[in-house]
Formats: sequence, C-alpha cells, structure tokens
Amino acid sequence: MFFYGGVVLNYRAIGSKICAFAAAIPEHLCELFFLFILSIAIRHENIWGSLVTYGTAILCYFLFSLFLNRKQSFVLTFLVAVGISLSSCIKTELLGIPLQLYDFQMVLQLLNVDGLSDISQFWEIHEAQLTFLYSSITLVVYSLLFWKKQPVQKFYAWMLILPFLGVGTIIFAMKNVEPDIYNQMDNLKRHGAFGILYSQLYKAASMTPEGYSASIQKSFPVNSSSKERPDTLPNIVLVLLESTIDPSRLTDIKVEPYPTPFLEELKKKSLYGRLSVPGGTANAEYEVLTSLPLKSLPTTRVPFMEINRHTYSLPSFLSEMGYQSFAYHMGTQKFYNRNVVFKEMGIEKYYTRENYPDKTICVKRFYHDSTMFSSIFSKLKKSMNPIFAHALTLIPHHPYDEKHAKFAFNVNSKNSDAENKRLANYFSRLRYTQNDLAAFIKQVNTLPRRTLVLMYSDHLPPLSSMRKEKGSLFYLLYDSKGQLPTGKNSDLATYELATMLLKKSFFPLRGIDSIVSDEHNADKLELIHFDMLYGEQYLSKLFTN
Repeated sequence: MFFYGGVVLNYRAIGSKICAFAAAIPEHLCELFFLFILSIAIRHENIWGSLVTYGTAILCYFLFSLFLNRKQSFVLTFLVAVGISLSSCIKTELLGIPLQLYDFQMVLQLLNVDGLSDISQFWEIHEAQLTFLYSSITLVVYSLLFWKKQPVQKFYAWMLILPFLGVGTIIFAMKNVEPDIYNQMDNLKRHGAFGILYSQLYKAASMTPEGYSASIQKSFPVNSSSKERPDTLPNIVLVLLESTIDPSRLTDIKVEPYPTPFLEELKKKSLYGRLSVPGGTANAEYEVLTSLPLKSLPTTRVPFMEINRHTYSLPSFLSEMGYQSFAYHMGTQKFYNRNVVFKEMGIEKYYTRENYPDKTICVKRFYHDSTMFSSIFSKLKKSMNPIFAHALTLIPHHPYDEKHAKFAFNVNSKNSDAENKRLANYFSRLRYTQNDLAAFIKQVNTLPRRTLVLMYSDHLPPLSSMRKEKGSLFYLLYDSKGQLPTGKNSDLATYELATMLLKKSFFPLRGIDSIVSDEHNADKLELIHFDMLYGEQYLSKLFTN
C-alpha cells in the first residue's frame, strides 16, 4: 500500500483487477469465435452478409451476458440468429419476400392467415436445410467443447467494447448491402436476413434525395399529350390473379388435363404478354395502382404498410373523369392496411368478406371468388356511371392441402411425390378461380357499356418447384366489345400496366405515363417516388388529368 497526495494506492487490489481483466478475455473469446463460425454457417454468398450477422450476434451476446452465463448467452444468441435467418429464408421461398420491418407490425394479422400452415414443405427448402444443418453442427461442436456448469457471468469493463465492435461491424458491412427488390432470394443469400432489415433502417433514415425541394417542379413540365377522351367511357376492372401462372409456359412441369383452358381461349381474344413482378401481392397492387416501380425507392419496403395520406393513383385519376371506384377482396379489411390505403387512393368503398353474410366457404377460411365477381357484376349492371373496380382473387392462395382438392390433376416432374401432390392441388385451386372468372367474363359480355378487364399475376405460387418458372407470370387485357387489338404484346412490369391500359384505350395520358415509358428516367422516378410517398407531393400534377 502506498500513500501519495492523499490517495491510497493499493497495489494488490489493482493487480487483482488487472489479472481478472486479463483472465476474462479468453473466457469470452471462444464464444466470439464460435459466433463468427455461426455467422458463416448461416448461408451467405459473400463476406458482407456474414459480417452483418456477426455484428448482430456480438450485440446480442453482450446484452445476454449482462444477466446470464456464457453458455446461456451463446445459446440464446444462436436461437435469435438462426431463428430470424431461417424465418427469412422460409418466407422468401414461400412468399417471395424476405423478412421486412413491417412483418413485426403484422404478427397478429399473420396469426389469422392460413398461408404458413403447411409445415411439411419447409423441410424441402434447400437453403433452409443447409442453414439448419450448418448451424446445428456449430452448436454441437461448441457444446462438446464448453458444455459445463458455469457461474453467472460477472461483468468486466473490457466487455464495453462489444457493442462498439458489433455496431462497427454492421456499419462497415452495410456499405456493401444493396438489396434488389426484383431478386429477393439473391438478396437473402448475399446480404442475409439482418442485412436486409438494417438496410431498411439505415436508408429510411437518410432517404431524402439530394436536391429535393419545391424547385423540382420546374424539371417536370405539364404533360402536353392529347386530353381527348373515348366517346363513351368504358368500365375498367383490374383483376389481380393470386399466385396464378400461365401453364403453357411451364418448363419443367407437365400437368394433365390442362388446368386453365378458359384462360387459354381468352388469350386469343385479348392482348397478353409476360409480366415482371416485385414480389408480394401488396407490392404488385401498389405498382399497378400508382405506376411507381418499387426499384425506384431507396430501400426495399412495402409501401402499403406506410401509406396514411392521400396517394395519387389510377383510381384517383379516373375519379376526376367521372368514374366510381371500388375494391374487392374476400380477405379481411385491415390486412396489409388495405382499408386505409384504398381510401387514400380515392377508392370509394372496399368490399371484403365482412360485407357478405351469405358467403360460402370454398377451402378453409378462403371464400369463393364467385361471391366477389357476382358483386362486381351487380355494381357494373346497375350503375349509370363508368365503374373502376380493383379485385383480388383468393382461392389459389397456399397452402395446397390434398383434402381440399376438388379437381383431379396428374403432375409429371422431377420433384418429390409430396411436391407433385401439392402441385396437383395447386392446379385444382387454379381451376376454381378460372371457372369463377369464366362466369364473370360471360356476364360482362352482356353489359351494354364497353368493359375492359385487365388480369395479371402477382407472384409465383409459393412452391419450391415453381421457383424457376418466372416466365409463366402474365397479364391479359380483354375488351368486351372487341375494339382493342389482340395477340401477343410486349413484356411488361407491373408498374407499366396502367400506362399500357390508358394508351391502348385512347385515354388522356398522365405526365407519369411518358416518364414510366422511358427506361432512361430511373433518376427521375426515384425523385418522383420519394415526393409522392414521403415528400411534399410537389409533383402531383404528373398524376392528374
């Protein structure tokens, strides 16, 4: 002990603290090392995805270590990292989109959806299998080496570097994370579940485009195209075909009998083509209704979950021309925030299963699409004004349980017997919707007013065997009076459909239509998209008549 300037220096106490500090470091190095191995074991195709996962694991381990011993902290961190990564992998394979921030808002909603109930097919997802296998090996090796009783871990000062190390690793790696909204499985492989989630947080906080101000209006002059209208305004019906593909374009799957003979015949009387989609029903709807591509947003998002103010759209444009606008879906009002979104887009009323007390169940909680189509036809028949209807089919939604398969199909493919059964059941569900759609088209043909029906796919069915069949997604524009040209049209993306519809129907075009049609306007679209969704809507004139 030494007294100096009124301060007592206890060399023994200081020495013991230094020894404890030094001794604590190797205690945790093994966990940090195995967390790094775990981050690599979770499937990533580049080092940046692994580093983002590792930074997250370090942060979790630090927080758990404040209260638990090393073993418990490691296992909990393992469960968090593997659980979120596996969930994102499964969601991407089945629904086409990795875990997003909005998923945490929708937990209670998802509990009421039958979409993820077919657990058996999860284990056929190759990426999920490998992630589970490699991660489990990491946990087993760690357990064999360090699975012993440990006291509750003391907190050492040196551990304060862990959160800085974790955050630093995440920030460093995030500079190389650039998700692509049109290739979601590649996103997951390259950047990992945590990379995608962090990219949303990071870019949402700094997403205002450079130079954004009221002066941008000068860069977008008023559209000078013809403002003439058709002599008689036609009814317009958009039909989003849930999980629907064109069976004639399948490459590796053979099915008998042909699942959709009516749609095949309808193609001969319609304008049709292949379709590129952003992934997810709500995203496909958003692009069609707004003509804004999600790739022009600074990060992958689901805008439906964020809209809470007036949003310029195709229905709001048509309402200026005297249209009445309605939306129909045999789901629930609040799912994907549609009850708010449709109102803000200028749709007068949104009809769901709650509006039909005499509805009949087709499969599980899914109601016949015929109920929806009958309601639309009734509205078209009675109205003196032109109608815009936005309809979403539901029957082809997964899961594809055998006990609900009404129509029999034989599937020949290289897939497992279980997968071929699911495919057969899927085609049975397609036949349900095709029959309901056929009855609706027959009714539409009896209307005195010309009616345009634009049908389009939203995404592939969530089956692993369909993952390579993107070329089977399609759109089809039918004219009840046969005034439109028919045959194969150019390949389009969902955000181009409204522009195509207006052009082919000789409607006055909006300013946004000429911008969307030019592939060199990527920078302009990013500015427009931010302005309309998050900014001051300086450019609203681009969406009005």
